Amino acid sequence: MYRIRIARLNTIVYSVIFLVTLWIIYIMFFGKGGILERKRIIKEINVLQSEIQSLKNEKLRLKWEIDNLKKSGDYTISIAHSYGYKFEDEIIFKFMKKPTGRKNTADNASNR
Repeated sequence: MYRIRIARLNTIVYSVIFLVTLWIIYIMFFGKGGILERKRIIKEINVLQSEIQSLKNEKLRLKWEIDNLKKSGDYTISIAHSYGYKFEDEIIFKFMKKPTGRKNTADNASNR
């Protein structure tokens, strides 16, 4: 009789230990601060660090451009020209490519 009670008690104890172990494993993976959440946070940190690095590079490029605009007159003039500005006595020529697939009108006139 005592053996049956001890066997039942052992079964209950082992079942409780098994359930507690499963609960601890579940919390380790899916709980707050668990393994899956940490992996997600690490991925998010990596994305944010790469974004920060690209913003730092953009900041350096803009700082370089601002310094050149302040210090270099030639750079300022070249930027102004790229936007179509010119000095009063300056003439800007824009060379266009001849469209392909059509003959030149001078060639058409000489063939007639």
